[in-house]
Amino acid sequence: MKKLILGLAFVLLLFVSPLTVSEQRTNDQQAVTAQASTGIQVGQQPPALSLKTLTGRSISLASLKGKTVFFTFWTSWCPPCQEELPAIERYYKQHHKQVEVIAVHVTREDAPAAARAFVTAHKLSYPIVLDPTGEITKTYQIMTLPTTYIVSAQGTIIQRHIGPLTPKLMNHYVQ
Repeated sequence: MKKLILGLAFVLLLFVSPLTVSEQRTNDQQAVTAQASTGIQVGQQPPALSLKTLTGRSISLASLKGKTVFFTFWTSWCPPCQEELPAIERYYKQHHKQVEVIAVHVTREDAPAAARAFVTAHKLSYPIVLDPTGEITKTYQIMTLPTTYIVSAQGTIIQRHIGPLTPKLMNHYVQ
């Protein structure tokens, strides 16, 4: 009798496990699709926000028309961000006449002191803005770090990129 019950339990487990895995994959795919369809959309103008840099200077995306803008969200503890921001710095140094970068530090997830230490250690020269209330992160509905919005020289969003940017991708977006 015990063998029969164990056998039935094993057979039931074989049938239920694939359904659970399949349901999880479906749920994961729906979550990725939902994330891709939220936030500020391609073709829109970015919201008019006044941003404060680590040095206290105010900056807005509207003031950067005429250049392609990489508007990236990051934290110092995020491994892909740790790779991306120095790569963006190298790209920025070579293309600063046609490209601007604004890195939004998701301050609710990471201390401003950590941002300052990261910026100093990696000698980042582009503006780093703080988001202490989470307003910017919420407006753009950021769920994954890093996430970058690419704003055209004309001032409209041309791409939302989730994950780290590479120099090859940055060249592609600028052109």
